[in-house]
Amino acid sequence: MRYPCNLGAVRHEGMTFRPDGPIFHSGAPEALDGVKKRVKRVVGVRMFIGFNVGATPRWSIDDLVEVVRSVRLAQGADASASILAQRGIYQHKSGGGPLVTEEGAQVIVLNLDGTAMDVFEDQMVALAEQICLRMSQDEVIVEIQVNGVVRETLTVVAGKVTP
Repeated sequence: MRYPCNLGAVRHEGMTFRPDGPIFHSGAPEALDGVKKRVKRVVGVRMFIGFNVGATPRWSIDDLVEVVRSVRLAQGADASASILAQRGIYQHKSGGGPLVTEEGAQVIVLNLDGTAMDVFEDQMVALAEQICLRMSQDEVIVEIQVNGVVRETLTVVAGKVTP
């Protein structure tokens, strides 16, 4: 299946993510069929999350998808919204310390219901903050894409967003 977003490896400042595994799709399967033909401008947000808390593996891709779904429902999003998730290797510098390598994932939320861009971006920053809080993460890297091309990358820490 072809996806209307970039799912490849990424590097952002001190973080890298390499996908490793199948793509999990949560939502109506038909939502992605021919989406590029139906929608001229597909907006998506890709987030990168590690599964460790400190040095201890704690979370799984199922935990992450559950957080994303529950927050999106609380935001009033369609329960069949398209959410893609994929496991991978997440590497980052912890503060000024050594490079940390851990299991992690990328999760992509596609704006297929026509939510205004500024509203969708605000919802995605709020989602990233909730991932930080609920999964005890120091930060979540948020990549805003239009038709698979990265428009902006943000670092979200609960209560703080930096470009």
